[in-house]
Amino acid sequence: MKRLQIGLLSSCGSALATLSCLASRSPYFPIDLKVSLWLQRFDGLLFPAMHAVSLISSPIPATVIVVSLAVWLGKSNRRLEAILTASSNAVSSLAFVPAIKLLVSRPRPTADLVQVMTANNGDSFPSGHTAYAVVCYGFLCYLLPSLTGNKAVIRTLRALLIVLIGLTFISRIYLGAHWLSDALGGLFLGGLVLTGTVIIYCHYRPRFSERGQNA
Repeated sequence: MKRLQIGLLSSCGSALATLSCLASRSPYFPIDLKVSLWLQRFDGLLFPAMHAVSLISSPIPATVIVVSLAVWLGKSNRRLEAILTASSNAVSSLAFVPAIKLLVSRPRPTADLVQVMTANNGDSFPSGHTAYAVVCYGFLCYLLPSLTGNKAVIRTLRALLIVLIGLTFISRIYLGAHWLSDALGGLFLGGLVLTGTVIIYCHYRPRFSERGQNA
């Protein structure tokens, strides 16, 4: 497991660094434009669902979800889980995403290239919505076996969370808020933070379990 975690950490880090470097040199790649135009061929059919999924991952709703989840975990005597849920999302959204956006300084897609269906501010790379979805929903996926022993519930919820991550990824491209490479940057950044969070969780969980038994 440790080798897998280290492998994922280095893979996500390397992919993010490479893509960041390339994105800083180009406002978009040819494949970005092709994917955006192809997705937007379904305009009208996908808009309600894509808009709703994207809205869930926007700053205010995302903060409410993270805080509510952390509070619930804390009240359920899962302090480590609560701390990591809050801190991993805070580090990703408030530190890593803004820092990389500032360094890469890539412009958003413009209306002369694609349909821009949502108002957006700031730089384009990486997609903060995608990074949030991976970190928040991904960590919840990992925690599910410790939250419930019902295997059917675990499988169902994991499938729903994975679909939600995928739809968030697609929605940012479909709405003209990001390019494919921006969403991939968010995916790699989210994977990096998520893997780091899981490593920390595995390291400190035995200590928190011992404290709970001795309390």
